[in-house]
Amino acid sequence: MNQKTHSSDNYSNTHNCGHALRIQKKDAVRARITEMGDMMLEDFKKYISVLEGWVSLSLDAWTSSNGYAFLAIVLHYVTNDWKLEEVLLEFQQ
Repeated sequence: MNQKTHSSDNYSNTHNCGHALRIQKKDAVRARITEMGDMMLEDFKKYISVLEGWVSLSLDAWTSSNGYAFLAIVLHYVTNDWKLEEVLLEFQQ
């Protein structure tokens, strides 16, 4: 982790039962989650690039009983050791 993630500017102090708690501020949490997501995406791209077989995409769209529309995009593939896998790429309301 980089030094900026742990700087005191990224924390707010609160008091609970006489003890000080250091809670990360929302911008620091958002930045760390985004960083982790980007790293996972790059790792997954590398993993998919060495697959020996094909990949397939499926789209699933539906409307809930209360009128909300949803769309899911799923990647399906068979690993090099013949395991069927799927990954949710996107989910939108």
